[in-house]
Amino acid sequence: MKIGYSPALHQPVDVGLAVKNDQVADAMVPLGLPFTMLSNVFVPTDAMPGWLRLLAEWNPVSALTAAARELFGNPGAPSGDAAWPLEHPVTAVLPWSAAPLIIFVPLSLRAYTRKGR
Repeated sequence: MKIGYSPALHQPVDVGLAVKNDQVADAMVPLGLPFTMLSNVFVPTDAMPGWLRLLAEWNPVSALTAAARELFGNPGAPSGDAAWPLEHPVTAVLPWSAAPLIIFVPLSLRAYTRKGR
C-alpha cells in the first residue's frame, strides 16, 4: 500500500528516467512552480485580472485546492461566474488525476524497464 500517493508523481518519474544525470533532473524541478503560482492556492481568483483569472480557474491545481477545501469543510463561495472546475471541484479533479496516470504510468514503466533497473 502506498501512503501519500499522488498521480502527479508519475510525470516527474518519467522525466527523471529520461534525463542522463541527476543535475538535469534537479534543474527541472522549478518548472512546476508556475502551476502553483497561477492558481487559487494563495490568492482568491475574484481579485485577479480577467486573463489571469481564466488561467487560474482552469488550472488543475486550483481545482485540487478547491476540492480539498470542500472535502475538509471549508469550501468558500465561488462567485456566480466561476469556471466549471471551481463550481464542481471534486468532479473536476477526478479526470485530471486519472489522465496523468493513464499517460505517464506506461511511459515510466517502459523507461524503467529499458534502463534495466
